[in-house]
Amino acid sequence: MVLEQKIMNLISGITDPSIRIEIARTIKFLFEVWVSGRVPANEILRDLKDVTYMVVSFKFPLLSEEELKKKADDLAEDIFKAFKLESMFRMSFVRHREKIMF
Repeated sequence: MVLEQKIMNLISGITDPSIRIEIARTIKFLFEVWVSGRVPANEILRDLKDVTYMVVSFKFPLLSEEELKKKADDLAEDIFKAFKLESMFRMSFVRHREKIMF
C-alpha cells in the first residue's frame, strides 16, 4: 500500500497513461528484483534514482541540474524506504522459513 502511494505521487501530473504505466511497472519490477535478494540494494537504489531523475526532469524542466538530481535522489530514497516497509514480512519469512517448516 505504501509503495503504491509513493508511485502514484511520483507519476501525478503526468497525463500520458502509457508513460504512467511504464514508470509504475519499472518501479514494481525493481521492487520484485530487490525482494528476490539477487541484486544488491545499492544497485536497486541507483536504478531508482535513474527512474526518478527521468520523471523529475520531465515534470520540472525549469529546475537546474543540481536541483533535479537532489529531488530525484530524495524521491528514490523515499521509494526505497517504501520497498523496505512493503517487504518486511516477506524478508522475515525468507530468513526464518527453515526454522518454521514442519
